[in-house]
Amino acid sequence: MQKRSVPTVTVVLTQFESLGRFSAKASGYGKLPFFSVPRDFENFPEEEIYRIIEGRLEEFISLLAERGTARRA
Repeated sequence: MQKRSVPTVTVVLTQFESLGRFSAKASGYGKLPFFSVPRDFENFPEEEIYRIIEGRLEEFISLLAERGTARRA
């Protein structure tokens, strides 16, 4: 999506963030914004997922707004 100039934020588990950043940089997207989540939501109750998302929604939107058109770097 980023190649098509669509605002992009990469959502990644915290333990894989450094690997994701390395991969993005190697692909020429060193400034691609990352949104780290502490763990996989697969086994979370739906209410808990919504609570976590609502608590960080502004952060996610801010990443889209400020870096949504990250250029190759």
